[in-house]
Amino acid sequence: MKLLLPVYALTALFAAAAVAEVPAGHPPVDHNAIANEAAKNMPAPDLASMSHGEVVSVLNTQGYTYIELSQDKKITWVAVPEIEVKAGDRVYYNDGPAMQNYKSRTLDRTFESVIFLGRVVVNADVK
Repeated sequence: MKLLLPVYALTALFAAAAVAEVPAGHPPVDHNAIANEAAKNMPAPDLASMSHGEVVSVLNTQGYTYIELSQDKKITWVAVPEIEVKAGDRVYYNDGPAMQNYKSRTLDRTFESVIFLGRVVVNADVK
């Protein structure tokens, strides 16, 4: 739960920033760079306590990467700020609330269920 608090805080921050007006003449804001910098300062996750799965497929959109994961023959979709990940990679994540019947306008697709996360860990060794 402690690891989820920074993720929720970052999500709220980005949601507020996305709707806020940027003053005239202000340089563009790179939200992915901000999220990546914030992730560097977060404590290392406890991978042994995290959910995980093997990447089946990846869909990239402007701003998000949708990852189809398989674990014990169960499929889970997660979405995170854009990252590099490919089929066969192992992804670790903290569970979060799933959005049911989520319609992605960018992908023109409805996901039966998708979990939006602040970050995932790709191909890490569990110690």
